[in-house]
Amino acid sequence: MAWLFVFLSAFEFSCGSGPAGAMLAGGAVADWRHGLWHNPALVDTFPGAGAAAVGCRPYGLEGLTWATTALHFHHRRWGASLGAGSMALGRFRESDVQVVLAGSPAARTWLGVGTHVLLLNPDGVNSDFALSFDVGGWYAPGRFALGAAAASLNRPRWQDDEEQPARLTLSVAWQLVDELLVAADVIRQAGNESVACGTEFRLAPPLCLRAGVLTAPLQYAGGLGVRVGVLGFDYAWRFHPQLKGTHVAGLSLAWH
Repeated sequence: MAWLFVFLSAFEFSCGSGPAGAMLAGGAVADWRHGLWHNPALVDTFPGAGAAAVGCRPYGLEGLTWATTALHFHHRRWGASLGAGSMALGRFRESDVQVVLAGSPAARTWLGVGTHVLLLNPDGVNSDFALSFDVGGWYAPGRFALGAAAASLNRPRWQDDEEQPARLTLSVAWQLVDELLVAADVIRQAGNESVACGTEFRLAPPLCLRAGVLTAPLQYAGGLGVRVGVLGFDYAWRFHPQLKGTHVAGLSLAWH
């Protein structure tokens, strides 16, 4: 019955992609992939085109799969990303198709909005859908950055009148030196607060080591990122105190 834990609230499980996969904190970390899962304003932080794909088996549960793909485009002061994610177990499937748009209205300031089409198919026959909206901002005057985001801001409801709770996040990131980044997110959802803290250490130009911790419930993560030319590989291992660990692997392409 452990799989029921995953589905107590639809669309709550998300590993995302990019450094936050292992850092656990990403709302103020400049990576366009974080714009899809943490803060829509971050979509505009990469001046180029990109593509990414991520997959895992959540908590090592047999038959349960989770995967996402994303595309990114940037033009002058604007960036846009399109993402699609899906979790499946037998006939159960939930999907999330999203479009995120972000721009820079002022120096060192970025704002973004996101729209999600949430699709729920619990038994292979019946289906439900809802629209969800995100907003976010990011301010980076130098090595220090601040972020704020609200996900599911409209609190969409399903046919059974169950509400998708809004998630509010305040974030900070600090590039202490070129080789070391630290970040933290404070998250509030459904009246509960949690904190995520993470770090990324650039061991060598193509290799980064990452680690993070999340409270409520307590979780740990570690991983690495490797980039050679336009090709990138990200790996994260997440440990949950009540369930098995989750191995997350992703590939990305980035063109400046």
